[in-house]
Amino acid sequence: MKNLVAILLFFCSIALNAQISVNSTNYPEIGDQIIWDIDTSASSYTIGSAGTSQTYTFTSTDAHFSDTVDYVSATGTPYSSDFASSNLASFSDSIYTYYNKSSSILEIDGYNSVLPIINQNVVVNLSDVELIANFPINYNDLWTDYSNFDVTIAVTSLPVDSGRMVRWRQKTVNVDGAGQITTDYGTYDCLRQLVVTNTWDTIWTGINIPFVGMTWTQISASVSTDSSYEWISDHPNVDAPLVKAAVDAAGNILELEVNRMPLTTSLGETANKTFSIYPNPTEGQLFFSEVNTAYRYEVIDAQGRTVLNNRLNRNVALDLESGVYFIRILDEKGHAINQEKLVVK
Repeated sequence: MKNLVAILLFFCSIALNAQISVNSTNYPEIGDQIIWDIDTSASSYTIGSAGTSQTYTFTSTDAHFSDTVDYVSATGTPYSSDFASSNLASFSDSIYTYYNKSSSILEIDGYNSVLPIINQNVVVNLSDVELIANFPINYNDLWTDYSNFDVTIAVTSLPVDSGRMVRWRQKTVNVDGAGQITTDYGTYDCLRQLVVTNTWDTIWTGINIPFVGMTWTQISASVSTDSSYEWISDHPNVDAPLVKAAVDAAGNILELEVNRMPLTTSLGETANKTFSIYPNPTEGQLFFSEVNTAYRYEVIDAQGRTVLNNRLNRNVALDLESGVYFIRILDEKGHAINQEKLVVK
């Protein structure tokens, strides 16, 4: 009997300390739209602790501004001819970033950017691609990646003929925490990873002197270290980090980015619905097949704003303008157990 109890306790301890594993389906795919709420005065929040069974809380954050990133097929985008091997692209603020994504890796092949000082758009094709993730991602993973580019362009905005920029980057990722994270959009099992990036940039301008050739002058050289924490999840509604926090050398949070992805995955729906919601489309009256008063329902508009958040009842009257919304059901722990598109006539 004692042996049986010991065995049971052993397996219970394993279950309690089991950690999630994040794979490629939990990172962006073609058709995703990710909206980041960015809090630029987040010093009152803390990054929490490393280790297992941790609790991380980022609720009541302020969205001083938002950033929307759309993910599309690389084919047919403005710079696709420069990135023939890329199978995914993202677009935000006129910047395209090109990726290679598979079940085992996510890496950046390059992007278009504005060259500093010279202030001209340039296509940057990485000589050594930048690794974003090795899949699956597990607690205690640790890796270092090196990437670089060397790009030269003809300059039209300065009294010089050419500009050149060389960048070397070293990135170390340490998956140092595991547990649960809570944001204004729900509670999720998570892993925490620390990302430390060291960057060396050098910029030259060149003048083509007759009978001499191109003469280069170094005009800028810089070294920087950036540190951030990311919280990632294996939840089926999550296709990117839930939260990203830029930190200073002491670990104080400088800026928070909170992902609305659980609500706004390209008008996505959960694959396994545990509730029936009808009629849909609706003219304002909505019924639920199951009722648990500990559960809540949320209605989110196409811009990702929560317009209704109430206790679950058998039927509800929706005072909403005609349009397309999301409706999702949250259990007593704040987990989204159902999400689908809702059409209001």
